[in-house]
Amino acid sequence: MSKMKKAIRPKILKKRMPKAARSFFVLLISFPHFWIALYYHIKIFNV
Repeated sequence: MSKMKKAIRPKILKKRMPKAARSFFVLLISFPHFWIALYYHIKIFNV
């Protein structure tokens, strides 16, 4: 069941979104990690 979900999901994304929107969607998911790291980096340097 989990294999089917993983296989169907990218197909739905490809059909509904253009390439640029899809890459932005991927960035949006991976960005929180970047923002958290950046936030702590600035916090350390300010203190």
